[in-house]
Amino acid sequence: GLDRRPAAAGGAATLLARRKRPLTLLLVLDFLAAGQGTLFRGVAIDWSSPPFDAARAFYAFLWLSSARAGDALRLRAAAVHVRVDGVSVTPGVSKTDQTGKRWGDSPTVIPFGGELDAARYLADLLVARQPALDTWLFGDTSGACLAKPWLDALLAHCLALVVPPGEARAYSAHSFRIGTATALFAAGVSLDLVQRVGRWASPSSASIYARSSERLLAQPMAVLAGLPVVAVLPRSGGSQCRPR
Repeated sequence: GLDRRPAAAGGAATLLARRKRPLTLLLVLDFLAAGQGTLFRGVAIDWSSPPFDAARAFYAFLWLSSARAGDALRLRAAAVHVRVDGVSVTPGVSKTDQTGKRWGDSPTVIPFGGELDAARYLADLLVARQPALDTWLFGDTSGACLAKPWLDALLAHCLALVVPPGEARAYSAHSFRIGTATALFAAGVSLDLVQRVGRWASPSSASIYARSSERLLAQPMAVLAGLPVVAVLPRSGGSQCRPR
């Protein structure tokens, strides 16, 4: 949520300045491509090898699902099932839905394909690791969950390769979530569906991020209509809906 404490001193503009920038699909694709082969903490990044394969799947999943980073890191391997047409991901406990009763617990289907093939990355991860069902989904070869600080540092490293010096600090794992909300909103997806796909606490929460983030973008948003992120959205009560 928003930190409203500075509002008394600086008003809404202060909140906007403190908020992280949204990532665009183009920027996600760019930083993944630029990071390949570079040295990160003395190790060459190879997105097809551990632990970077799990990191790539994590970043792609954040963009395609609009999930909170903390919620995604709590997912177990049992939550993902590979299908002929893609992968299904059963949501775990959410910050705004501790019991699963508000948004339902039906799996979200992410189809194979698209410029950012999150479904393929997840499927490849499961095939390569063959993890036990209770193992962390986004983990290393020992089964330990990837550390959030490590993922943040890796993200900053890769972003620094494609954005001006110092600008990488304006992004975080939350930038995937608000980037997806922004892109969906800009593509004409209803605010109700933006709220549902991201499991935002309220329509106003989704609107704050979607609308303000849109103003921050320096380049046109890629239209996501038809891409996996809006292919199947969870509906309250466990049913599913397909945005038109």
